[in-house]
Amino acid sequence: LSFTWAGFIAAMASNLAFQGRNVLSKHIMSRPDLAPHERLGGIDMFCLITFMALPALVAASLVLEGAAPAAAALATPSV
Repeated sequence: LSFTWAGFIAAMASNLAFQGRNVLSKHIMSRPDLAPHERLGGIDMFCLITFMALPALVAASLVLEGAAPAAAALATPSV
């Protein structure tokens, strides 16, 4: 095993992201100012977080990998 600062920082960023997701979902799901039928359930919250993460991940992918892998994936015929 070897230790690298890049790996440690990535692990800490991952921990912060997961904890932020948990706090955000708990806050949104338990808002007292909404009627019970207006609150988000577990499945709705999962859908909302997934749709919020998609633009961030696409942007990070384009910045880190460039447009060439995306263009190659789109040019590949589907199965």
